[in-house]
Amino acid sequence: LCDRVLLMKGGQVVAAGPAREVINTYQNAAGLSQGFKASHALAGSNAAEVSALSFHDAGGQARPAFRTGEPLMARVEFNARAPVEDAVFDIFFYAPDGAAHCEFTTQASGGRLSLRPGRGVVEFLCPELGLLPGIYYTDVAVKERGGVEAIHVQAQSTTLRVDIGKVVRGNFYVPHRWCLRQVEGADEASVVGLRGD
Repeated sequence: LCDRVLLMKGGQVVAAGPAREVINTYQNAAGLSQGFKASHALAGSNAAEVSALSFHDAGGQARPAFRTGEPLMARVEFNARAPVEDAVFDIFFYAPDGAAHCEFTTQASGGRLSLRPGRGVVEFLCPELGLLPGIYYTDVAVKERGGVEAIHVQAQSTTLRVDIGKVVRGNFYVPHRWCLRQVEGADEASVVGLRGD
């Protein structure tokens, strides 16, 4: 395969060099893009609008790439133009082939989320990212609980790159802990314990 790559934009070379470095440059640029591919609102409603989605590390730093198993915070910025009594925010993660992989949602908590007019932020905290290495596209939506259609959707709002972190087999990393208990010798009262994350 090629060991050197060119990255072009608008007919101009913007990066050249070793394949891994230029691919990282491309993926980082794609991940930091806040240009929404499509946006649509429920007909006749402009009660709330999603304005941005960004991903942050445990220190609060915005990043376009994370590793499997790393903590991640997804930050959704919105503008409410009218009260929304029981709002739900969703982030959907898709592979490039369009296959849905997972969702962050405020609906799962069962708590009521009431929006007042003005700007705001919803933060989703994920202690260990379960997505395996790859590129993921996101859709972000705000809707009323029980509503069929979203009040507002930003399709393909932000790209997330996931790099190799915790290595597992399967389609998804499931955070877990383990514990070993073993009897030493003939004395069953003497048990050695070992834990891992």
